[in-house]
Amino acid sequence: MLPAAVFGAPALLYAAAGLLLLGMRGTYRVTGPRSDRRPLRRDIGEALRYLWSHRVLRSLAITAGMLNLANAAYFAVFVLWAVGDGSMIGLEPSGYGLMMTAFAAGAVAGSLLSGRAAGIFGEVRTLVGAWLTSSLLLLVPVVAPSPWTLYPTAVLWGLVGAAGNVLVISTRQRLIPAELLGRVNSAYRLVGMGGMPLGRHSGAWWRSSQASEPS
Repeated sequence: MLPAAVFGAPALLYAAAGLLLLGMRGTYRVTGPRSDRRPLRRDIGEALRYLWSHRVLRSLAITAGMLNLANAAYFAVFVLWAVGDGSMIGLEPSGYGLMMTAFAAGAVAGSLLSGRAAGIFGEVRTLVGAWLTSSLLLLVPVVAPSPWTLYPTAVLWGLVGAAGNVLVISTRQRLIPAELLGRVNSAYRLVGMGGMPLGRHSGAWWRSSQASEPS
């Protein structure tokens, strides 16, 4: 019953969101000089060329892609490090859920504080600091594997991760021209998030290879 609820609740929420979108009224068109009959590949190519030619957006996309790949690989095997009697941290399964709750609380706080931090330190310094801090925090459960360090670390993971995301998205919205916003955003997300499946796959491959080795 519990697995059905875990997977069924998000499915119902997605369905509800789809129904709400169907209820929207109005006419929505791309702004700017553009032919509605242009091939899709031409739109995709235009977005990719703009993204690659823009130094700031290109740097953000590549950095985000590398970070997402590394994070996906890390968390694909992290549960084995954290949960169970034979793990290094020794959490109960319910403790892992509590860790994710701590992560979510930190993410809410980070989304609220990102603008204030950027006003004090500047957007670039805040973003670089958030990404650097997020990377360094991944070492904490490795060098100090304890629930007492894991929970505050999870809060900080959520805080700096959400703060960085808010700054990156707001920067993209500001830098991309309105007539290219949807296409360039899609190209950015392809680069920035495209490494996540590769990271998950590599983490899962390592996990299965470790499980198959004789003890």
